[in-house]
Amino acid sequence: MIGHLSGIDSAGHMYFPSSPQIERVILGTSEIIRGIVDKMDNNTTLIIYGDHGMTVNGYHGEMSELERRSILFAHQKTSFPLHQLHDTVLEAFLEMDTAIKILDVPTIVA
Repeated sequence: MIGHLSGIDSAGHMYFPSSPQIERVILGTSEIIRGIVDKMDNNTTLIIYGDHGMTVNGYHGEMSELERRSILFAHQKTSFPLHQLHDTVLEAFLEMDTAIKILDVPTIVA
């Protein structure tokens, strides 16, 4: 299944990423994701990523560091193999943060 939750992007353009108003949209998106996680079985992996970052003024489309930074989140109810290679989750995250950039993640258009 592929889903596109555009609320955070739209709110970022309207209110700017650091505004207090965007917190409401982030909390609403978190509830949607929580509902999906609650319904997952042990054989499902949820992968969430943003298609781009955003400048402090709510823009994107150029190649600044803020626009190229994004998020990659994966969750499953059993342990990930990557976790076995590191002593802490932070170490695993730092390895991924230096190795994976948004330009490396394919965008699926349906």
